[in-house]
Amino acid sequence: MKVQYFLFVILCSALLSCGGNSSNASKDPTVQVYKLNGVSQCDNSPTGIDVEEMQAELVDAGIDVICSQVGNDGKAHCESCGCPSGEINIYEIHSQNVEDAVNLDYELISELENHQVTECG
Repeated sequence: MKVQYFLFVILCSALLSCGGNSSNASKDPTVQVYKLNGVSQCDNSPTGIDVEEMQAELVDAGIDVICSQVGNDGKAHCESCGCPSGEINIYEIHSQNVEDAVNLDYELISELENHQVTECG
Protein backbone atom coordinates (compact mmCIF):
# COMPACT_ATOMS: atom_id res chain seq x y z
CA MET A 1 0.00 0.00 0.00
CA LYS A 2 2.87 2.31 0.82
CA VAL A 3 4.38 1.75 -2.64
CA GLN A 4 1.05 2.45 -4.34
CA TYR A 5 0.63 5.70 -2.40
CA PHE A 6 4.20 6.71 -3.26
CA LEU A 7 3.61 5.99 -6.96
CA PHE A 8 0.32 7.91 -6.85
CA VAL A 9 2.08 10.95 -5.34
CA ILE A 10 4.83 10.79 -7.96
CA LEU A 11 2.30 10.40 -10.75
CA CYS A 12 0.27 13.37 -9.56
CA SER A 13 3.33 15.56 -9.22
CA ALA A 14 4.59 14.55 -12.67
CA LEU A 15 1.47 15.53 -14.58
CA LEU A 16 2.23 18.37 -16.92
CA SER A 17 -0.06 21.21 -17.86
CA CYS A 18 -0.79 21.34 -21.58
CA GLY A 19 -2.23 24.02 -23.78
CA GLY A 20 -3.76 23.31 -27.15
CA ASN A 21 -4.97 25.47 -29.95
CA SER A 22 -8.71 24.81 -30.09
CA SER A 23 -9.20 26.90 -33.24
CA ASN A 24 -7.38 24.25 -35.30
CA ALA A 25 -9.08 21.27 -33.65
CA SER A 26 -11.81 20.84 -36.27
CA LYS A 27 -9.41 21.35 -39.19
CA ASP A 28 -6.76 18.91 -38.05
CA PRO A 29 -7.99 16.20 -35.66
CA THR A 30 -5.61 14.91 -33.02
CA VAL A 31 -5.14 11.64 -31.17
CA GLN A 32 -3.19 10.60 -28.11
CA VAL A 33 -0.47 7.96 -28.25
CA TYR A 34 1.55 6.51 -25.40
CA LYS A 35 4.52 4.37 -24.49
CA LEU A 36 5.61 2.86 -21.18
CA ASN A 37 8.38 5.01 -19.74
CA GLY A 38 10.24 2.19 -18.00
CA VAL A 39 9.66 3.18 -14.36
CA SER A 40 9.84 0.17 -12.03
CA GLN A 41 8.21 -0.29 -8.65
CA CYS A 42 10.39 0.32 -5.55
CA ASP A 43 12.96 2.19 -7.60
CA ASN A 44 14.09 5.23 -5.61
CA SER A 45 16.01 6.77 -8.49
CA PRO A 46 14.48 8.26 -11.65
CA THR A 47 15.10 5.38 -14.07
CA GLY A 48 12.29 5.93 -16.53
CA ILE A 49 12.49 7.87 -19.74
CA ASP A 50 11.53 11.48 -19.11
CA VAL A 51 8.46 12.74 -21.01
CA GLU A 52 10.52 15.42 -22.78
CA GLU A 53 13.26 12.95 -23.72
CA MET A 54 10.75 10.56 -25.25
CA GLN A 55 9.04 13.46 -27.02
CA ALA A 56 12.31 14.17 -28.83
CA GLU A 57 12.01 10.73 -30.47
CA LEU A 58 8.69 11.78 -32.02
CA VAL A 59 9.93 15.21 -33.05
CA ASP A 60 13.08 13.70 -34.62
CA ALA A 61 10.76 11.50 -36.71
CA GLY A 62 8.94 14.60 -37.98
CA ILE A 63 5.90 14.23 -35.72
CA ASP A 64 4.55 17.46 -34.20
CA VAL A 65 3.68 17.04 -30.53
CA ILE A 66 0.83 19.25 -29.38
CA CYS A 67 0.80 18.16 -25.76
CA SER A 68 2.79 15.78 -23.57
CA GLN A 69 2.04 14.42 -20.13
CA VAL A 70 2.51 11.47 -17.79
CA GLY A 71 -0.24 9.00 -16.92
CA ASN A 72 -0.86 5.43 -15.85
CA ASP A 73 -1.96 2.56 -18.10
CA GLY A 74 -4.56 1.40 -15.57
CA LYS A 75 -3.54 -2.23 -15.99
CA ALA A 76 -2.84 -4.63 -13.14
CA HIS A 77 0.87 -5.12 -12.55
CA CYS A 78 2.63 -7.43 -10.14
CA GLU A 79 3.26 -5.77 -6.79
CA SER A 80 6.94 -6.49 -6.38
CA CYS A 81 10.12 -4.50 -6.67
CA GLY A 82 11.34 -4.40 -10.24
CA CYS A 83 7.90 -4.87 -11.79
CA PRO A 84 6.64 -2.20 -14.19
CA SER A 85 4.77 0.64 -12.50
CA GLY A 86 2.40 1.19 -15.42
CA GLU A 87 3.55 4.78 -15.78
CA ILE A 88 3.24 5.98 -19.37
CA ASN A 89 4.25 9.02 -21.36
CA ILE A 90 1.33 10.35 -23.40
CA TYR A 91 1.50 12.59 -26.45
CA GLU A 92 -1.20 14.38 -28.40
CA ILE A 93 -0.30 14.33 -32.09
CA HIS A 94 -2.02 15.05 -35.40
CA SER A 95 -4.03 12.04 -36.57
CA GLN A 96 -2.13 12.03 -39.86
CA ASN A 97 1.02 11.01 -37.90
CA VAL A 98 -0.45 7.96 -36.13
CA GLU A 99 1.17 5.44 -38.47
CA ASP A 100 4.59 7.06 -37.96
CA ALA A 101 4.16 6.93 -34.18
CA VAL A 102 3.03 3.29 -34.28
CA ASN A 103 6.16 2.48 -36.29
CA LEU A 104 8.12 3.87 -33.29
CA ASP A 105 6.25 1.45 -30.95
CA TYR A 106 3.72 3.97 -29.62
CA GLU A 107 0.14 2.82 -29.10
CA LEU A 108 -3.19 4.64 -29.20
CA ILE A 109 -4.38 5.69 -25.75
CA SER A 110 -7.93 4.90 -26.87
CA GLU A 111 -6.97 1.20 -26.76
CA LEU A 112 -6.44 1.36 -22.98
CA GLU A 113 -9.63 0.76 -21.01
CA ASN A 114 -8.69 2.10 -17.56
CA HIS A 115 -5.89 4.57 -18.16
CA GLN A 116 -5.55 7.54 -15.85
CA VAL A 117 -4.61 10.96 -17.15
CA THR A 118 -5.76 14.55 -17.23
CA GLU A 119 -6.78 15.72 -20.67
CA CYS A 120 -4.55 18.01 -22.70
CA GLY A 121 -5.94 21.45 -23.19
